[in-house]
Amino acid sequence: VLITTMMSKKAFSDQYPDAEVDSFQQRGTGDAQSEWITKEDIRLAEYFYTVRKETELVMLSDGTTVYKDELPSDEVLAAAKIQILDRRRTVKKEIRWCKLTAIEVLEEKVFPGRYIPVIPVYGRHVVIGDKRKKFGMVRHGKDAQRMYNFWQTSLTESVALAPKAKWLMAEGQDEGHENDWAQANVKSYPVLRYKQTDIDGRAAPAPQRLQPEPPANGIMQATVAIDDDIKTLMGIFDPAQLKQGNISGKALNGQQQQVDLTNFDFYDNFTKSLAQVARIILDITPTIYDTQRVLRIIGDDGKPEMVTVNEKDAVGKVLNDVTVGRYDVVMETGPGYNSKRQEAVEAMM
Repeated sequence: VLITTMMSKKAFSDQYPDAEVDSFQQRGTGDAQSEWITKEDIRLAEYFYTVRKETELVMLSDGTTVYKDELPSDEVLAAAKIQILDRRRTVKKEIRWCKLTAIEVLEEKVFPGRYIPVIPVYGRHVVIGDKRKKFGMVRHGKDAQRMYNFWQTSLTESVALAPKAKWLMAEGQDEGHENDWAQANVKSYPVLRYKQTDIDGRAAPAPQRLQPEPPANGIMQATVAIDDDIKTLMGIFDPAQLKQGNISGKALNGQQQQVDLTNFDFYDNFTKSLAQVARIILDITPTIYDTQRVLRIIGDDGKPEMVTVNEKDAVGKVLNDVTVGRYDVVMETGPGYNSKRQEAVEAMM
């Protein structure tokens, strides 16, 4: 995994005064200097990678297994009355981290865990032939969204280009009040006066307002239909579209659960990523928590408790040793409750 960020050359030089900035001499096929070094900026990258080493796995008489390079000395084993029962060749995986530019490696360390600490959150997976397609919730709604934008633009154009409402009158009816009639569209006059005869003195009807043509019904119907298409493609509906009618809250909740099942795979993949976060934390906990300290533990009932780990007793034995034992992760999602009592009441109701 490569995580990069662009920073100014000045800030980079302040952080790494001995590092090279511009000498980009060696490059591989496909490398582009403009993506790593520009006139003002330089790209700094964190790189996680896996190295596999051949080693021996040793089984001890107390039931534990350790790698050969982590095996205690013979004196320690003899003092503890522990013997080596079996051994076999295996591969030890090591996660390494380094910080680098396109020119050189600046820092390098071994990450204290079995997993690269970068967790992807996948959307929907579909296998077509021998290829795996990965896409998000909005992928198939893009075309419908483009059509919706088109028809909304057409509706805006038809309204914007429509002529304003005009007055139809016989010639001479506005004589003496020409200014009032000329500003009738922009000003609100309490009275508009007119003559009942035209310029030739013949009787004429009262002036009439000419209403502009309304937007085409086809545009309005297309906009509404495509808006429904977007909701159908994404599987997310308005409550009004569920045709609830006069139904109970329990039935309405059942309808909502059907809608939730449409996009359940997105939610499920997110919970898998959360579980992976917990696995990584559990994996590096014995390395980080290597001294005596007090931790705040939250039990199943949600009540916190202060626990001391890595505490040594009078004879030097470590109590609550976090390096002993194996731990696993259980992922539970759903409504959050402050206590088991609230959850029980909700279930009984």
